[in-house]
Amino acid sequence: MPVLAVALLAPLLQPSAAHAANGLPTDFYANIYNPYNRTCVNVRNDSTQTLAWIQEYGCDGTGASDFYFATVGSDGVYEIIGEHSNLCISPVLNLTTDPAQDDLAQSYCTGEQQERWSLVPAGGGTYELYNLAYGECLTEPNGNWWTILQLTTCSAAPSQDFYLDNILAA
Repeated sequence: MPVLAVALLAPLLQPSAAHAANGLPTDFYANIYNPYNRTCVNVRNDSTQTLAWIQEYGCDGTGASDFYFATVGSDGVYEIIGEHSNLCISPVLNLTTDPAQDDLAQSYCTGEQQERWSLVPAGGGTYELYNLAYGECLTEPNGNWWTILQLTTCSAAPSQDFYLDNILAA
């Protein structure tokens, strides 16, 4: 096939889903997996209630670890919404004993900055989930099931690197 014909057909051969600058679809469903701790991000008890904790838990294939990433505002910025609850992952009042950490729970999606996350490529196919309001990263603190996830200073620690598994464009 002549080069000109290939160049003209190339746009037609591209996938139909739009993609953000980070290479991910603009809107998609996924599980969030930390390979270091071998745990998934999970809504405690698959709750549909506001202020249910976001925890690290075994990747058991239940709906508690299914999330919808909805593009908001600029390219590559998402709200992360529990698929069953339709609530956003958001920092809550500082409930830990360490004032440098903020715990994560699900709450009503209001469009506020604290609900916005940037997925920053961290190498090896992983991403850091960076919270735009707090300037910190989602962290699985210890690899123990039921531990509430936190926002902490981004440090390129393995506990802050996540694979997005089972990606399905919306």
